[in-house]
Amino acid sequence: DKDHIVQLTGQVNIQREAAADSAAMSLVTEAANVDLYNDLASSDQAFEFNHGQTVANGTGFSYDYVLRDLKMGGTPNTRIKATLVNEAKTAPAP
Repeated sequence: DKDHIVQLTGQVNIQREAAADSAAMSLVTEAANVDLYNDLASSDQAFEFNHGQTVANGTGFSYDYVLRDLKMGGTPNTRIKATLVNEAKTAPAP
């Protein structure tokens, strides 16, 4: 069915392993909805996002785990607190 959504509650931890071009990522919240047919996870709850040395905290997110696209914040004027660290990428081996 097209409306198949899994509701997760109680310290939900969404993780992505590190790849050659990207650090590991984790997104922790108290509740999330996972839409298996559209590859989306979302929540209107508080969250903590970690990606390498970058850390962000806020309320509400939508994550497309195929596109690796994270939208933070829910309603307009929602504040996000973040420490962004631009990590240098190493050149590929010849």
